[in-house]
Amino acid sequence: MDGPKFHLAQGDAVAWLRTMPAESIDLVVTDPPYESLEKHRAIGTTTRLKHSKASSNDWFSIFPNTRFPELFSEVYRVLRKNTHFYLYCDPETMFVAKPMAEAAGFKFWKPIIWDKCLGPDTLVWTERGVQRIADIQVGDRVAIPEGGTTEVRATRRTRALSLRLSLSDGTDVIASREHRFMLADRRIVEARELEAGSTFCTRPVLSRFTVLAPHAAALTRNWIERPPAISVLSVADVGEQDLVDISVADRDELFLLANGVVTHNCAIGMGYHYRARYECILFFEKGKRKLNDLGVADILEAKRINGGYPAEKPPSVSETLIRQSTERGELVIDPFMGSGSVGVAAINLGRAFCGNDLCVEAVDITRKRLTDGGGSEVTVLASEPSRGQLGLSV
Repeated sequence: MDGPKFHLAQGDAVAWLRTMPAESIDLVVTDPPYESLEKHRAIGTTTRLKHSKASSNDWFSIFPNTRFPELFSEVYRVLRKNTHFYLYCDPETMFVAKPMAEAAGFKFWKPIIWDKCLGPDTLVWTERGVQRIADIQVGDRVAIPEGGTTEVRATRRTRALSLRLSLSDGTDVIASREHRFMLADRRIVEARELEAGSTFCTRPVLSRFTVLAPHAAALTRNWIERPPAISVLSVADVGEQDLVDISVADRDELFLLANGVVTHNCAIGMGYHYRARYECILFFEKGKRKLNDLGVADILEAKRINGGYPAEKPPSVSETLIRQSTERGELVIDPFMGSGSVGVAAINLGRAFCGNDLCVEAVDITRKRLTDGGGSEVTVLASEPSRGQLGLSV
């Protein structure tokens, strides 16, 4: 039996949308190459080259902000009544895109965020002593697995669904479900993958702390080596928690907790002043459609893609959006599909998918990913992909 159907096109996004019949699409999820990306790439902390060092793919052409009105007009036209539209963007573009999408007829609900962090009471080794992660300051130095220390460049607070990890050394750690730890076999896994018996990779550290010496006014520093092996005793869901994240200068983004456990913070994002640690997904509605699960939080947790296609998004984030706003068998489209992460999410969930990109290489990459994922490509001879040709009711 054939898997979910997909159709791919190569060309200008707006021109592609104009080939589609009005009210023929069930959901649009897309990530345009917005203008501010060019600014971030040109300044300081991001690649200044047209060719990305993080991947084998050239950076895409920018979609200018001045074209947003025509884009949103076409997205609104092709969407069926009572549907949703999700737009990935950075906070700067959000202020530009929101009023333009509203002018096209959409109702704006809110920005959705994705992130991953540790609870504020988590103890981290620093050169000035063991500190709560909430008390770590920019400029502090934390230990890294290969030895030595690295500088903390930024800190950030957020809130997300979390787990309590009870460890064999008697400590507990609160972590977002997607916060990453290194296991004893050197695999990096998310907290939600841990179970009783999971053993962490640890590195011996001299954990400095300060006590008041008896009969003395001075403070005395003592150094204690922590246990070399620590395992998980239990994992408990604790719902939404206040969390803290630190950004470190080490290229591998690894550092040590106070007990020597190797952990991994968020991959630091783009930007110049206060580099981005998250991205927005603007949530728009045409008509009125209820989300499928009203219990999903507005902070979505998923690790970033490192070394992939430029600005590639994790399919798991789009899976949440697609699951919330469609039913199995409905049609999802992405006019700026890049390497096809939205398509991968759609096929994984049994939805049909139509995607477009200006770059020929992106189309080739997406085709392979969707075919490998069990999708069945439809070759459309007409100028537009119809619902009937994709095996959907017209």
